[in-house]
Amino acid sequence: MDISAATVLNPRTSELSDQFAAQYAELRKKKGVTLEQAREIMHDVSYFGTMLVHSNIVDGMVSGAAHTTAHTVGRRSRSSRPRPTCRRCPASS
Repeated sequence: MDISAATVLNPRTSELSDQFAAQYAELRKKKGVTLEQAREIMHDVSYFGTMLVHSNIVDGMVSGAAHTTAHTVGRRSRSSRPRPTCRRCPASS
C-alpha cells in the first residue's frame, strides 16, 4: 500500500479539534459531557480518529497496535460507526 499521499493529523494541533469537540459534546450531552470536557477528550487519538470517521472526513481508521482493544473499541462505540475503507488516518501521537 502506497501511503505517500497520506495526510497526518495531530489531534492536539489540528484545526478540526474544536469542531469535533462541539460535535462530540452534542452527541454526549445526555451523558453530561460539557464542551470543555469534549475538548480534552479530542486530544485522545482514538476519539479524534473516530470523529474523523463520524464526520465522513476519512472512510475508516486503523487502531490497536499501540492501544488496547478496550481503549480502541470503547471510543468507537461512544462516537460513531465503522466504514469499509480509509483515505487519511490520524497521527498516533
